[in-house]
Amino acid sequence: MSGNKKNGTTNTVESKMGNADNKAPMTLAEARQDLKGMKGKKFWRSIDELADTPEFQAAVEKEFPSAAQEWVDPVSRRGFLKVMGASMALAGLAGCTKQPDEPIYPYVKAPEDLILGKPMYFATAHPFSTGAVPVLIKSDEFRPIKVDGNPEHSYNRGSSDPYSQGTLLDLYDPDRSQHVLFKGEGRSWGEFAEAFRIKVASTKDGTGIYFLSTGITSPTLARQWKAVQAAYPKATLVQYEPALAGTFLENGLNVQYDLSQADLIVSLDADFLSGASYPGFHKLVRDYADRRKHPENGMNRLYAVESSTTTTGMKAEHRLGLRASEIPAFAAALANAVGFEAVKAPAYAWTAEQQKFLAALAKDLKANAGKSAVIPGLYQDSSVAALALAINNLLGNVGKTVTAGSDPVNPLPSDQLAGMKALVADLNAGKVDWLVLLNSNPIYNAPADLNFAAAFDKAKVVAHLGTHLDETGQISHWHLPAAHYLEMWSDARAYDGTVSIVQPMIDPLYGGHSAHDVLQVLLNEPMLSAHDAVRETWKSAIKGDFETGWRKVLHDGWIADTTYGGGRVVAFNGSIPTPTPKDSIEIIFRPDPNIYDGRWSNVGWLQELPKPVTNLSWDNAAIVSGYTLEKLGLEEDDIIELSVGNGRVKAPVIVAPGHPDNSVTVHLGYGREFAGRVGSGAGFNAYLIRNTWSPFYATGTIKKIEGKWGTAITKSHYQDHRGTTFGQQGNGNNSLEADEALGPRGIIRYASLEEFKANPNFAHEGEGRETPTLDTSLFPNWTYNEPNSWGMSIDMNSCTGCNACIVSCYAENNIAVVGKQQVRIGRNMQWLRIDTYFEGDLSAPPRPLPAHGLPALRKRPMRAGLPGRRHGAHA
Repeated sequence: MSGNKKNGTTNTVESKMGNADNKAPMTLAEARQDLKGMKGKKFWRSIDELADTPEFQAAVEKEFPSAAQEWVDPVSRRGFLKVMGASMALAGLAGCTKQPDEPIYPYVKAPEDLILGKPMYFATAHPFSTGAVPVLIKSDEFRPIKVDGNPEHSYNRGSSDPYSQGTLLDLYDPDRSQHVLFKGEGRSWGEFAEAFRIKVASTKDGTGIYFLSTGITSPTLARQWKAVQAAYPKATLVQYEPALAGTFLENGLNVQYDLSQADLIVSLDADFLSGASYPGFHKLVRDYADRRKHPENGMNRLYAVESSTTTTGMKAEHRLGLRASEIPAFAAALANAVGFEAVKAPAYAWTAEQQKFLAALAKDLKANAGKSAVIPGLYQDSSVAALALAINNLLGNVGKTVTAGSDPVNPLPSDQLAGMKALVADLNAGKVDWLVLLNSNPIYNAPADLNFAAAFDKAKVVAHLGTHLDETGQISHWHLPAAHYLEMWSDARAYDGTVSIVQPMIDPLYGGHSAHDVLQVLLNEPMLSAHDAVRETWKSAIKGDFETGWRKVLHDGWIADTTYGGGRVVAFNGSIPTPTPKDSIEIIFRPDPNIYDGRWSNVGWLQELPKPVTNLSWDNAAIVSGYTLEKLGLEEDDIIELSVGNGRVKAPVIVAPGHPDNSVTVHLGYGREFAGRVGSGAGFNAYLIRNTWSPFYATGTIKKIEGKWGTAITKSHYQDHRGTTFGQQGNGNNSLEADEALGPRGIIRYASLEEFKANPNFAHEGEGRETPTLDTSLFPNWTYNEPNSWGMSIDMNSCTGCNACIVSCYAENNIAVVGKQQVRIGRNMQWLRIDTYFEGDLSAPPRPLPAHGLPALRKRPMRAGLPGRRHGAHA
């Protein structure tokens, strides 16, 4: 099985004698046999590292292989300029421009608030689909240069996420749409607004006028739509958020969790620690981590039942891997085990190990009634969310660790998949005169079984509002450049219900407009600005003098007293789907942890960011278990064809230890044709095999295709070529990352809570000396006794490896993005990185351990400790 690439080739695991005799590459079965009975590394990150093969050592002999292309290669220069375009714009570089011929002058009178060299900070919010993220924008000479969480906001308290950090580069993307177009020719916003208003007015009641929007979290936009609908009652609004359609969020179910009060946490396929794709991520991670920082106050305990290897499962004390279709049946069995009898779990042949896990979990839940929380998977059958709420209610958790919200984040909840089906039917029936797309890209991400592209051609006029001239914008009649959220006025609710005001940091770089402007065209004051529209929405909510209150709202970033209250618990009313046959292949669809549903495909920081667990960059892949790989006769980086229904797509295959067998995880968001110069052509389009009848997982088939894909995986940085002989324990000659945990220089030190209480100094043992004195350093002596001194430590108990700090480091230092080929030969430029170490058996390691790897080799091993101050945001 392959795992390491060099110069575009893939090496396989060989025998301990290497490949000197030109023998055929070993199969995975042979490698397993060769490994049997041998003692390898205790902690490992890839199969080759576990085997410690000569090929592995040769592949990472140098940090920067000699085959790496330098600036002397003109192709490399072009590629570098392509991926670094937005970073250059962010840095304000003018390497490809010149000063204007006319004389220019500095400020006659500088703006009152401007002090050169001193940045200013403004509160706003990133309007994300699961709820707004309150942020604080660092601005230099009124140019946004950094995004961080708002430290004063009750929801996230300064925490951030990779998506929010990456939106800064999206603002400066040179591939953003810059002109209003009609059939490819330049037009103006005024021409569009006039044509649109005249057409809608001529219908009298809005017949034939359709809007297709991404999910709405703005109360002002919802108010504007209701006003449009009152004036034109037959106008139709359809919402489609590809990563959320079909989930419990679209039905208005809003459940809040207070993990600070939970001694026991159960995840039913809920990856709530990995990233912002799970609603309430920022608060959930903070509450979870707070209980991990001070063991003397009582640590929480996490059970994870999951269908794909995630960082949530890695942090769990107890983890059970199940196929996605088995999760609803397991949730029902768990509900029965704790005493909820309103529904009967379907009969299923659970293994002895699974039954043991279920019994222990049920016992632990009953012992922690009122101080536990069961969290459902967002990308699961709706029965899982209903059963989780029923279990929480039965155990007395509701009102303590769990709150059933009375309002959804989306003020206009709807059945999005049903809405898309109805829209396609109306398109095919010729009922659509005008289709207005509000930041939506259905040509790329609509479910495959709808055949949206064919129906799209039957609309008489299509107008597309978007930040990029994407797959849908390319074939629309009208294309309208959309304003970035850092360029526009709006509002949005965070997941806890708090309303944040979205205020612009800069004038629209390309004259972009927002969805507010499009809807306002149809109302009585068509020229009313989004700023005035937002103010009108909240005039009654801001108490006292409105202008004073408004200034405070803009200063703080939110409107006080707008969080959700408690609501009633909805009784379970549904059926439990039966798991698919155990020998069938399930294909699981998840939004990508880096580029989400594809909206950030052209953000180089996010493309080059190694994904959690797999460390894959610039690609998506078919992720399987080692058993499934062996069963299908595959090797890593082989090309396979995935089939679901009538859809077919080609993908590379890679292994994630601990992944359930007979199951394949694929990430959405790749395979773009018109993402921009950075994102176009990366990966494969998983939407081609995703259907309305099974949006989260489906039974499919796998067929091997000839050839290798050439994935870029960062697994073997800082490896020393003097490593040990295959099968032996580490002897101190390994790299920083691969050093033995129990050796004197090991970087991984871990202990149970009981062991920590018995020996709080366990992480320092074996170092051989006390804290080094100043004269032992190679660098000039420096006494850190000033009030402001820099330092960073990472508490591995509370860090979840969400990658927010990595993207923040990109933004803080505008680090170069080098592209896929340079990553493949080891030249990625991250100054901070997160590696994943596994402990245990090759196929199902019981205790995966996420660990941070720092760019500089350190003399002392990394140890657990309270987190210090560091640059950038963290969750």
